[in-house]
Amino acid sequence: MTQRERVLLIGVILTLALWGGWKGLQWRQQAMSDLRSEQRALDQQLAAADLERLKTQRDIERLEQWQQQSLPADTQVAQTEYRAWLMDQLNEAGLSFNNVRRVGARPEGSAYTSITYTAHAEGKVPQLTKFLYSFYRSAQLHKLTRLKLDPLPDGGAVAMDITVESLIVDGTTRKEGLSEGESDRLALGELADYLASIEGRNVFVEYTPPPPPKKDPPPQVAEKRPEPPPKPKFDDAKHAHFTAVVGKGDAQQAWINVRTTGKTLYVSEGDAIKVGQFDGTVKSIDAAARRLYIESEGKVYGVPFGASLSEGEPIDGDTLL
Repeated sequence: MTQRERVLLIGVILTLALWGGWKGLQWRQQAMSDLRSEQRALDQQLAAADLERLKTQRDIERLEQWQQQSLPADTQVAQTEYRAWLMDQLNEAGLSFNNVRRVGARPEGSAYTSITYTAHAEGKVPQLTKFLYSFYRSAQLHKLTRLKLDPLPDGGAVAMDITVESLIVDGTTRKEGLSEGESDRLALGELADYLASIEGRNVFVEYTPPPPPKKDPPPQVAEKRPEPPPKPKFDDAKHAHFTAVVGKGDAQQAWINVRTTGKTLYVSEGDAIKVGQFDGTVKSIDAAARRLYIESEGKVYGVPFGASLSEGEPIDGDTLL
């Protein structure tokens, strides 16, 4: 073999080797791309499954709570006991009434049975306020579907006609008695707050602002007594609960349910949170540990899943964030 033939042979071998290496590299790159696509698809499926699991868990917890608040499972027992409870509330409020009548019971599929009552009562506006406060303060599954107020000619009394709907939730284990818990759906915490807001007002006429105050004479110098500490304000943050984590990686989103208003906040890393007296910024969301980290007033707090913002635990240092 001549020198020229050897050179040509070596060139052919090198060309084939380079071509084979290039094809092998292409095959490897394609295989890696396919694996990454499969991984992204699996991640999306896992995220969707996790979201569905959270929704199912939340629905189960909500159903269990409703079953605890339900009237007794037996319709006759439920009708009798709730009617007696409604009469007690009217009586304790100081209202005069002639009858609390059951209109009917209506099953709604396999979910619940609705029982409707009507009542007519008369009294002063503060007495009506006391009744409505006790009604909405109760944790029972009931609501006013109709409320009609008419003024009476005898010294500021009011006639009230109401229609009430109460529920028996299928699957409840309650045999007798009613739910004795208290609801947190009222905006103000105490009856006195509501009575103060209507004191001296006529609810049947348009509101007229009071006249400007008269100028007082110059105050006399006197020893000032220390003022009593202010009453603590009602804080919505105590009832704003961390309920869900949705998303993956940098696209994670936390859900915060404010039970006093019925609203749900959807926040991501870096978002500001302002609920009641709580003011902070989302530092991070840990889906694996099911914790929400929030920075407020220079400190970082970890809020466990299901806890309220005010129950956040302070984190020492910033190594977790």
